[in-house]
Amino acid sequence: MKQEFLIIHTQWVKMSKKKGTDKMIVNVSEAKAKLSKLIDMAYQGEEVIIAKNNLPLVKLVAHKMKSKRKLGQMKGQIIIPDDFLEEDEEVNAMFYGEEE
Repeated sequence: MKQEFLIIHTQWVKMSKKKGTDKMIVNVSEAKAKLSKLIDMAYQGEEVIIAKNNLPLVKLVAHKMKSKRKLGQMKGQIIIPDDFLEEDEEVNAMFYGEEE
């Protein structure tokens, strides 16, 4: 198993390349500078923790959708009147002013 060592703000962080056990702790300033790389690492399943003054604050994780949206769930529950697309003179007067 190959292992890497990275130096981050004079702190050694050991990174194991075994899937699911990768862990990296970075300070906020380092996270700002390398956010794109950290996002990519989190997306690939590595654990990325952002710390401030060496105190872990947040864990960066990839977003996972709960499920796909289902269309038509409100079918039959909403009634759209037949004149929905017709203009209303009173509303037009409020937006555009009275015609002379």
